[in-house]
Amino acid sequence: MILDIFKYSNDNEEDVTNKKFCDEDNCLEFRHMNISKTEFQNCKCLNSKLTNAFLSDVIFKNCDFSNTDFSDSSFTDVSFIDCKFVGCKFLNNSFRRVKIENSNFAYSNYDSSNFKKVEFINTKLDYFVLSLCKLDKVKFEESSLISATLVGTNLSGIDFRTSNIEGIIVK
Repeated sequence: MILDIFKYSNDNEEDVTNKKFCDEDNCLEFRHMNISKTEFQNCKCLNSKLTNAFLSDVIFKNCDFSNTDFSDSSFTDVSFIDCKFVGCKFLNNSFRRVKIENSNFAYSNYDSSNFKKVEFINTKLDYFVLSLCKLDKVKFEESSLISATLVGTNLSGIDFRTSNIEGIIVK
């Protein structure tokens, strides 16, 4: 079902609004999608491209989007709860009022992205890369950033005291 909805939206240039998707397995490649007021539960969408997307008021619960490319996308009022986004690519993204909780975003790459009012709570960010990003009111609470690499990103005002930053590299 999720594949059919994405394909229909992509082919007909229509937005995905007020939908709820559950128990799906795979996706392919979708670009220029607007997704709002939508909840994804127990979805699996691996090794895919969901680029140039605009997501607003979206909830992801217990989803696995590992190794997916989300480049050039915007996330506003989005929640990720108990999700797996391992090895994902976030290039030139915007994150506003985003909450990531009890999730695994290890080995993900954030490059030239903007974060405003983003919370990482009890989230695994081991070996992730944060490069040339702008952070404004970003919180890392009880998260793991083991061997993460932070390059060209101003970290002033960021509090890592409750997180594990063992082996973190800051350049």
